Amino acid sequence: MSIVSYANFTSDRQKSAEAYVLKSIDNDKTREASAKQALNDVFLDRGKACLTTTVDGKANIQIKHASAGAKGKDNSVTVFYYVEKNAKQEITMVYLLALGSHKSDSTYAIHKQFGQTEFPFKRGTVVNVDGSKV
Repeated sequence: MSIVSYANFTSDRQKSAEAYVLKSIDNDKTREASAKQALNDVFLDRGKACLTTTVDGKANIQIKHASAGAKGKDNSVTVFYYVEKNAKQEITMVYLLALGSHKSDSTYAIHKQFGQTEFPFKRGTVVNVDGSKV
């Protein structure tokens, strides 16, 4: 099964991505700072690698995740994503795949609406860093 991106943004559209993610978490003020920090790391491609798979029909895509906030607390946000870069290795596009929060050091609760319909990163489930079922 191929993973599908839910939203994509050109590299200069971080504020639009923030608005999209904040809306996805119902503008939860306790998670707003964490969402913005995680997205800042996404747009700088500072995330950690978690899986290589097919996304949007493109093979061998490196999926990464960026997290902010306290693990196991109500304020954490984790964004699963991938980026496209130009020949100069500059980010040209950011693709958001799933949104969640840390449950532990290595598990994540995927948002009930902002995730995939199946594993990996199935929405409404707790997953390992590679999106597989816990």
